[in-house]
Amino acid sequence: MKLLLDGNYSVISGRIRSAEKRGEYVYSIVALPAPDQFTSPGLVEVRSPKRIGDKEQDIRILVKCGGYFGNPYRYTDKDTGEQVSRRAFNNSYTFIEAIE
Repeated sequence: MKLLLDGNYSVISGRIRSAEKRGEYVYSIVALPAPDQFTSPGLVEVRSPKRIGDKEQDIRILVKCGGYFGNPYRYTDKDTGEQVSRRAFNNSYTFIEAIE
């Protein structure tokens, strides 16, 4: 099946590692396939209104991609000793539908 995606959408294939209900959403940690046996798999968190599967279940889903800045924090540069303010950026993935 070939999918034509609009901007800001993606397909995620992986295995559900855990899921936790927080407020009105369920947040599932999905392990992505590792490129080889010596590399750790990437992990993403997917937000959904209900569970998208069981723990250790392999899934393939359509998600909407987004993101936001985290809280600022102070960082000291080890080379110069200068203190700078930084902000982490958090990617977000919202479940749209399961793909067969």
